[in-house]
Amino acid sequence: MIIWVVFFLIVLWVNLPSIIQKQLADKFANGDYRSSDCPIKMIEWFRLYPLKKCILVFLWLLSLYPSVRGCILVWVKNEKEFLEVALFFISITVLTAYPIWRYVRRPYHCAIILNRFFSKDELENKLRNERFERVKFESPALRREYMFVSRNWLVINGILYEKRYMKNFQYIYSGKARGVWITYYNDKGLALPFSRIGDRGGEIERTMDII
Repeated sequence: MIIWVVFFLIVLWVNLPSIIQKQLADKFANGDYRSSDCPIKMIEWFRLYPLKKCILVFLWLLSLYPSVRGCILVWVKNEKEFLEVALFFISITVLTAYPIWRYVRRPYHCAIILNRFFSKDELENKLRNERFERVKFESPALRREYMFVSRNWLVINGILYEKRYMKNFQYIYSGKARGVWITYYNDKGLALPFSRIGDRGGEIERTMDII
């Protein structure tokens, strides 16, 4: 029974992003969010970043409990046989605390690179009045890509880019490696996350040139 539950959870976790993206796509393109909100809050869910933060915090708390329990057993009740186990969980808890804190504290992971330089409020204000339209591709290989464009922003499969910081597009076709490489904010090189570029990227290339 436990094996089937684990198998179900793995299958759900693998397919959950695509299910969520499909549910959000139409609402996002239609501007179906409260006027008091901004689009970035919905974009953040395309890759389940809020859920990932909750899971990380939950896992850290799971390691914190045996760490505290181990300290009580070893140093309070003087049960030395639990020393190695206690040290193991204490090490995990201490070493992962700062990375997890940084991950959880960083605003809007969908705003790649920009979330290192702008606060949560600044990112929200930047997108407050933006309205997005979905880019519809002709190629069958690209029709399942979630690409949205507004006056100042571009969203590709749940990753948000500000247009004015995008420059120097390069189209890479090396064997099976196909993609679009850009120079982005602060001259950071990034590969745009197209899972199916297809057609040697011809339609992607035309679309990106227009944008």
